Amino acid sequence: MKRTIEQIIPVLLSAFILCSCSGSGQKKNGQKSFIDLYIEQDGRIINIIDDAAMITRKEFRFVFNFSQPDSVLLNASFNPDSFDSARSGIPLAEISGFINNGIAEELFNSEHTMFISDDSPNYWYYSDDSDSRFDSTVKDENGYTCRRTVSSFIDLDGRSEIQDISRMQHEVIYIVVTMIEWNDDFSKMIERSRRYFKIQFIP
Repeated sequence: MKRTIEQIIPVLLSAFILCSCSGSGQKKNGQKSFIDLYIEQDGRIINIIDDAAMITRKEFRFVFNFSQPDSVLLNASFNPDSFDSARSGIPLAEISGFINNGIAEELFNSEHTMFISDDSPNYWYYSDDSDSRFDSTVKDENGYTCRRTVSSFIDLDGRSEIQDISRMQHEVIYIVVTMIEWNDDFSKMIERSRRYFKIQFIP
């Protein structure tokens, strides 16, 4: 699979709006939401300590716990600018990793891929069992545990080719995650919560 940013950008806005107007979007409720997220590798929880998760250079998973069907925007970049902006409290609209719309991706993450971009976020959501960008979802009385497996990357700022995680040369991926809601006419995004951390690869 090879995609250039010119091929992806034209469909971003329509895909994002369609997904947001379905069950994966949230309308205004005025409440803050904690982003319940951790990293998992080899079946173990990887603690995020001092805004950093230390993992080996092989397949891992993002794990989100939602109380109801929900969505996140996640910017992953080799550049620390968005991470530094998020940490300093800059409004979402001014963070470079979110100036473009959510990346149009396939359902259910069949290729176990994450997009890397300086100016566009991954848009991951669970709407129902037929409409999700997570590859695994477990439901129980507490809500939904959604896993997104990552074994390869596509760098939209580079050659836009799939690269296996074991061959990636970068030592750090900077992550900023936000949950948003829409105003009544879906014309404006309102940030509900954010988290930020670094994924650092160790030998």
